[in-house]
Amino acid sequence: MAVRVKKIGDSLSRHPEYGFYLSVGVALAIRLILIALRWINPDEGAHLMDARLFLDGYLPIIDFGSRQPFYVAILALFLQTLGSSLFVGRLVPVLSSLGTGVLIYAITRQLSNRVFSMLAAMIFFFLPLLLIWSPVVKTEPLAMLLGTASMLQLLNAFELPLQRRGWILLSGILAALAFYVRQPTLYLPLTVVIYLLAVRREPMKIRLLNTIYYFLGYLSVVMSVCAAFLARMSWQQVAISQLNPLNLILNRLLHVLGWLPAVHRVVEGEGFRILAQDPQITMQAWQQSIFSGFFIVVAVALAISRSLRNSAAAPKHKEAMLLFTIWMMLVLLLYGFQTAQRGFYTHYYTESLPPMILIAVHALDPEQIHRPYRWLFVLSAWLFFFSIYGVQRLFWQIEPGIALYWLFSCAAATVFFALFFNRTSKKTELKTWYLSALGSCVALLLLLFAGMASVLALFLSAWVYFVIFKQSLKKNIAPDSPVWSHRAGTASILVAFFFSAAYSGSFLGPQFQGVWSRKTLDAVTTILKAEGEPADQVLSGGMIWTFQSGFSPYRNVAHPTEFLKKYHTDFNNDFRSNPPRFVVLDGYTQKKYQKHLDFLLEELELRYERLAVIRQAHRAVEIYRLRQPAFYFPVSVAFAPLCLDSIGSLH
Repeated sequence: MAVRVKKIGDSLSRHPEYGFYLSVGVALAIRLILIALRWINPDEGAHLMDARLFLDGYLPIIDFGSRQPFYVAILALFLQTLGSSLFVGRLVPVLSSLGTGVLIYAITRQLSNRVFSMLAAMIFFFLPLLLIWSPVVKTEPLAMLLGTASMLQLLNAFELPLQRRGWILLSGILAALAFYVRQPTLYLPLTVVIYLLAVRREPMKIRLLNTIYYFLGYLSVVMSVCAAFLARMSWQQVAISQLNPLNLILNRLLHVLGWLPAVHRVVEGEGFRILAQDPQITMQAWQQSIFSGFFIVVAVALAISRSLRNSAAAPKHKEAMLLFTIWMMLVLLLYGFQTAQRGFYTHYYTESLPPMILIAVHALDPEQIHRPYRWLFVLSAWLFFFSIYGVQRLFWQIEPGIALYWLFSCAAATVFFALFFNRTSKKTELKTWYLSALGSCVALLLLLFAGMASVLALFLSAWVYFVIFKQSLKKNIAPDSPVWSHRAGTASILVAFFFSAAYSGSFLGPQFQGVWSRKTLDAVTTILKAEGEPADQVLSGGMIWTFQSGFSPYRNVAHPTEFLKKYHTDFNNDFRSNPPRFVVLDGYTQKKYQKHLDFLLEELELRYERLAVIRQAHRAVEIYRLRQPAFYFPVSVAFAPLCLDSIGSLH
């Protein structure tokens, strides 16, 4: 058996591309399965409706409020080519997520060895937080793909000097396309400016010239997009629209100063804070984000620490590492500001993961693992990771807490050390494992008992584990050898790796931040199609019903938040004079139309009949149809509504 394992390991070592291709295939298969299983996020319908309206001949931004135009165009291309459905729409983030993993592999392969590149790709392919968001129709996956591609071209410019200017130009073009997918990606040009002007060790003339080439690429896209819209907009309208990259900063500044016109506000309110997300929800989202990939955070801290100490284990391409560090810090800084101003969600955090992973893999030391068993170690670690995750998902109602998760992770890492790592002194290493685990667990309990924030407490516990492990080996075996620092770092990352599995299983599943199941969607769209016509308009918070049934959104507003800007003052009169054919109360509707909810409920009572109630989601979905004038009845004798129970049967 050992001989066979060694042969497989040798084969994979000689042909690592086989392992990479297998990882790509498995990652794609999991994502395709998740397309069907993943519950529907409220934003998905609005994004898909943007694309549908574009295909119907309406122009985004000009004719209707929408996301950025390149994002809308990509979604529209998929819908036009493969069919207008949620499944097709979800292929965009799935393929974008997969492509980002491939680009991370390419970057790491260019800067490091095959082991590191394989590890980097597998982390991006299989991290539960990234997996669970990968099939959801959001802007982040496509923005990450373009942003990572932009950074790859920038690195190519300095690896292939003869084509330097062309690669820098292309990097700027891709960064601009990322902006026209997602506005916050302004961190990309800011990262590059800092890198080119402050980090590169070249004459200032060369650095300025490289920066100019980058912005020539960036501005070529910006000017082309703005020119295309000038056919229907004045230059003043373009300047204050989302087409202008500077508008995001200007908009926030004017809002803080109270000078932003009401028509351009995202929501009502003055001053710095524009959304009142519950602080507890905000902090929970940050904790979930950090803990679900805690081993990445630990590895990033170790990699940066080694680089600062100029140790032998520091990456050779230090300028590239500085690029990734600036990229990561600016993303986190942006979302720190976003947290203070309006709130935070876990899918925002995913934007920081490409640079974090590119940094993190350099903290690992594959030399600590028996060479014939390295591929077996990687596969076993991931299998055990998902076994832990799966068990916690099965018993998600039982949440032991981070202290027990950490204790279990220390025990699991100890087993992996015994099976796969190069041996020194068995007696010494057993003592080291036990002391490190016990010390870090005691530290964690004391810190939590003292009231310290759980994120900081866990990070300090990981540091205690690292210090005890390192000092124990250093004292008992070879005081002057740096290898024990590498070994202690690898051990700490491994413990954090299994902790991430256990913690992720407690909350990350197909329903995470999803409101409606596919059964609910099918039930609602079946009723709408049976009771209406394609020209009918639907008012709802979750635009997915409108998109999937082929109907039109009320007043062509794909994003209900737009009513808070453009239709807030006239909403009641507009509704009375031009009522939508259908109203769907889905929980999200009440949230989006909170200011008008009393009026809306009165209108439903007077002018609408309730067709059905679907109880297959976190909140019941109620479908109302406008009564025909000839069939108005008093409420007391109105038709009894249909009701669907939990399995969708009619009553």
